[in-house]
Amino acid sequence: AVNGYYYRIMQFYAVPNQAKKEALKTLGILFFDYLPKNAFLVAIPENLTESKISQFNIRNIAPVQKEMKLSKLLSTTGIPDYARNGDGTACFVLGFYPNLSEKQIAAELTKIGASFVFQHEFAFVNVTISEEKLDQIAANELFYYIQETDPVGEPENFRARTDHRVNVLQGNYVGGLNYDGTNVLVAHGDDGDIGPHIDY
Repeated sequence: AVNGYYYRIMQFYAVPNQAKKEALKTLGILFFDYLPKNAFLVAIPENLTESKISQFNIRNIAPVQKEMKLSKLLSTTGIPDYARNGDGTACFVLGFYPNLSEKQIAAELTKIGASFVFQHEFAFVNVTISEEKLDQIAANELFYYIQETDPVGEPENFRARTDHRVNVLQGNYVGGLNYDGTNVLVAHGDDGDIGPHIDY
């Protein structure tokens, strides 16, 4: 247990409705991310007995194996060149359980010689660490997800003005519309902060 909780994957025979989730929460279970199929990443109080949750149609409760924490790229082809720094270190993004404090995460990362920057408001931290310590990070109970850092962005399409019809909307010739975006608001609507939202 970590800070009085077991961090596990809890799978149900069917996704519990809100009432059942609330009942589980009153027992002290913390729900984090949904995992296909019919499963959640959860924190279970270490003193919670099986008898208290046996009526909730739970199919399985499993530990988060270190192999499950790695991104598809890390688990198949290894650390990509763009994430390597050329000095034996590499850059990663780690996901830690949201109920853990940044202070505790910082202490753990400092202990293993990592440099890091937190993504405040979200339970992610950008980490630079020895490539040899990736397995040690994956085995650490505080982290549930590890991915390589993003590659440096680069233009993908130099014909974008034409593809998006900007050449028509912003035509600066006589009689052209010449729209320049003044007083136009662009937004992305969702059910909360965008943050690391996959669709964004």
